[in-house]
Amino acid sequence: MQHANLSKPANIPSLSGAYLWADEVNKCFYQFGGEFAEGDTPKDFSIWTYDVLLNQWNSTNYVTSEKIWQRSSYGAGAQAESRGLGFYYGGWVSNRTTPGWKGPPMALSSIVQFNFTTGNLKNSTHPDGIGRAEGQMVFLPVSDGGVLIYFGGIEDRYHNGSYNAVSTALISI
Repeated sequence: MQHANLSKPANIPSLSGAYLWADEVNKCFYQFGGEFAEGDTPKDFSIWTYDVLLNQWNSTNYVTSEKIWQRSSYGAGAQAESRGLGFYYGGWVSNRTTPGWKGPPMALSSIVQFNFTTGNLKNSTHPDGIGRAEGQMVFLPVSDGGVLIYFGGIEDRYHNGSYNAVSTALISI
């Protein structure tokens, strides 16, 4: 059933290039990443949750051992529904995603994993260290843990905003 009367409070940022993970067990969506509109000041990193049953947005409480998180935009997202995990790969960091960012946009080489049940958020660097953005990613439930496959997008090999087209990357999880 479609609803045209869904609302969003003013304190929830309007972001472009974000990804939504759908958590069917808890009946909610998690908004990860995204960039602020031109001229808006980026806020510190956060994850927002839309609770479908209550029709409300909430700030997501997450657990992490990382000291600093950077929001990125136009990364690739996927989820392993059977495992209750969301993934986000790469994306751009810039003065529209990160407070105080100086310099040209840079594509990240990190893979984020978010556990919908525990709220554990972890970040690891892809083994080749190449920044990627603007591609697509899918989760395939093969092998013991499954596989993430990344298609297309761009590579920022030198982390300076210069980029080339990408083919495919295979990521075991």
